[in-house]
Amino acid sequence: MPRAIVLTTLVLLPVLTFGCAEGGGPMVTGFELPTSDGDDGGADTSITTVAPTGGDDTGADTMGVDDDQGVTDDDAGSTDASATDGGSSGAVTNGSTDDGSTDGGESSSEAGGESSSESGRVQEPVTVCSSPGTAIGPDAGAVTLDSVDLAAWVGGLGDVNVEIQATHTFVGDLTITIEHVSSGTSVTLIQADCSLEDDIDGTFDDAAAAPPACGVPAVSGAVQPTGLLSSFNGLMDPTGSWQLSITDGANADGGSLAMWCVEFSPV
Repeated sequence: MPRAIVLTTLVLLPVLTFGCAEGGGPMVTGFELPTSDGDDGGADTSITTVAPTGGDDTGADTMGVDDDQGVTDDDAGSTDASATDGGSSGAVTNGSTDDGSTDGGESSSEAGGESSSESGRVQEPVTVCSSPGTAIGPDAGAVTLDSVDLAAWVGGLGDVNVEIQATHTFVGDLTITIEHVSSGTSVTLIQADCSLEDDIDGTFDDAAAAPPACGVPAVSGAVQPTGLLSSFNGLMDPTGSWQLSITDGANADGGSLAMWCVEFSPV
């Protein structure tokens, strides 16, 4: 006759400890989990909660069942702390979290309003030109005058060069000067040079390698002036009229002033 095998299952129930709150309502004072024979890898815990005074269970009672599972029960709908294995909890204090973020809005470090600094305007080189087409000579003593105007300038004047395009037979008859009218400073560009050669198409510059070569044209490319254009250097107010003067010293030969320019550079 077969034998009957009876299996008995032992059920371990949690033990709850009850008490009375001050307001007369029940209060759970203890919740104890039984020890599990099959360890799931986490530490089984017991948690004790205390109801708030007056019996209103409006506080955030957190019930943890197992450290491995991190299960929370929050009456207020928010979790005070994360409870996962190896995790970190982020405590919220006055709207800020320990990771540095804030709920309280942006903070301003400005004091006394916005400050700004304006640097002075940097002066760039300026070139002013004129194309008069006026006659030069041909009578002895004839003077041809023309002017350009420098409207604005910041700081001191560092360098001046003068470009001239003109026709005239026997350039050696001519004396050419440039003057800053308001300061009265004047420099001679050419005087009795290249007596037999014709025409001018060049720039008078102190930094040029040599005086006019007296070729064709008589004045060509960058040439050294008779006087020193550096006499204008350092003028603190070079604005206003700059006048070119061409004096023909002999009869018969003549020409015309096609174009001329003054190149201004800052210090």
